[in-house]
Parts: sequence; structure tokens; C-alpha cells
Amino acid sequence: MGPPHAVAAGSGPAVLSSLAVSTELPAGALVAVAVSGLSLHRQLRAVWPAGRELTGPVRDLHTIARRPIHRRSHTPP
Repeated sequence: MGPPHAVAAGSGPAVLSSLAVSTELPAGALVAVAVSGLSLHRQLRAVWPAGRELTGPVRDLHTIARRPIHRRSHTPP
């Protein structure tokens, strides 16, 4: 049983990725609640087998992902 299913079964509220609940929200099994004044972010990592060189589109994506971004406020929908 994954987190969305545990929450839907009544285990309590949770903070989950919108991707993790992409089926449950439209089906009405879970309800999204807006929370003001809360800024959540996560650190992502790119991983691949040791010794393998990135090439082609994978290398391009990695290059784009490493570019610095300008911090900006985000207002949830």
C-alpha cells in the first residue's frame, strides 16, 4: 500500500507530490488543501552507473538541469 492509498484509507493527512496523487485527486478519493505561507522544495539527483559517460539527449538534459535558476516566489494554484 503506497502513501496515497494509506491516506485514502484514513491513516491521516499527508504532503504528497501531485504526481503521486494524479489518479486519486480526479477520482475524488483524496482532496487537495491549499496551505498559505508554506514553501516546499525538494532536491533532486541525477544518477547513472559508475563509469558510464552521458551522451546525446541525456547529456543535454543533465546540462540543462545543472543550470542555475533564478529564485522566484511561487503561488500555488
